[in-house]
Amino acid sequence: MRKKSKKKWIFISIIIVLVIVVSVVYSIQKSKKKGEEVIIATVKKRDLSSTVSGTGKINPVSQVKISTNLNTQIKKLYVREGDIVEAGQKLVSLDRKPYITAVSRARANLNSAQSSYRRSLMDYSRNNQLFARGMVSQQVVDQSRAEIETTGSSVEVAKANLQDAIRNLSEADIVAPMSGIITALNKEEGEMCKGVYSEDIIMIISKMEKVEVVLDINENDIINLKVGQSALIKLDALPDTVFNGIVSSIAETGTAKGTTAGTSTSATRDEVSYFEVKVEVLEKIPGLKPGMSTGVDIITETRKNVISVPIQAVIMQSAEKDEEDIQKQKDDSSQKKEGDITEKKTTERLAKQEKYKTIIYLYKANQAISKAIRTGLSSDIYMEVTEGLAEGDTIITGPFKVLRKIKNKDNVFIYSSKKDRGKSSRKEE
Repeated sequence: MRKKSKKKWIFISIIIVLVIVVSVVYSIQKSKKKGEEVIIATVKKRDLSSTVSGTGKINPVSQVKISTNLNTQIKKLYVREGDIVEAGQKLVSLDRKPYITAVSRARANLNSAQSSYRRSLMDYSRNNQLFARGMVSQQVVDQSRAEIETTGSSVEVAKANLQDAIRNLSEADIVAPMSGIITALNKEEGEMCKGVYSEDIIMIISKMEKVEVVLDINENDIINLKVGQSALIKLDALPDTVFNGIVSSIAETGTAKGTTAGTSTSATRDEVSYFEVKVEVLEKIPGLKPGMSTGVDIITETRKNVISVPIQAVIMQSAEKDEEDIQKQKDDSSQKKEGDITEKKTTERLAKQEKYKTIIYLYKANQAISKAIRTGLSSDIYMEVTEGLAEGDTIITGPFKVLRKIKNKDNVFIYSSKKDRGKSSRKEE
């Protein structure tokens, strides 16, 4: 009985092992046959826009920097930052005492110069009379005439100095040259102004009715920009709102900025030119302040109702031809006229370009079918397809790592994990 029981258990164990092995093999074979999980989408027509993007700061279109040529102390400030001012309104009073003294000194110098001039006229008249009587020489008369010219010039200089002193005194009170908002106040009462020796800005008045974004666009993108192109503006302070703008100016000369690449021991510096681009904001934005950070998308080209696909679905694939095709091309080229050098070079150039082709994978009956396409305009997320697809075709759009390794006619199945069933198993829009 024991031997029979033992044989029975051995037999059952063998059966169990065989079932497990068969199950594992079947699962592996089934998995291989099933293929890769993919995400699919239906080809649609869309409106596409190509953009050039950049970041910049808000600046008023019209602003005035208030400074002075006087080297003196600020006695009184009549405004604060954020105040609204009118043209002609007094903003600053500077120390007037040095300039009152300067006016008095210039006026005294003018009086002295005028007295000298009158005396030189009288001397000339007297010397002329004496010369007529033979009592003085011609040299004395000439000297008197020269003295008139010298003192006359001194009078003119004294007049100019007095005008300068009066003008400086009048500039001790600074008034607003235009209406606007005080957007910057850089000085306090009691501080010194540096005058003509440096740009010493006391305050800035801005008109915030019209503002613009100033961008730096690199030389690779600047060729696509034109004055008058539309733009979409996003403020960091208002991330959920998009404002409209228009390119108002593009700099003719770029500024070189260096970029460093490589290790700390062997770094190389490449210079790229950047061009200043101004984008006028077309809408009034409450609470807008100069210096606010923005992101701008300038629309360079728009196409309406074109067949397009997600960019990640488009693949650049090697298109190396087999040896027979290459040899056939060589034989065809050898039959051309010997003098047709230009056509031969064109053929060689086209052959090099054909080393890569643009493809997309169609989804048909659980298979990935490779399809060559031609592309056109691209936006941030979609690319136009000008040849090779029709509206309504079903294409494979992901995952990215799967698209890079599948081949034509590979078995695939639609992504349908329970975790992402609600979002990834359905077709992408």
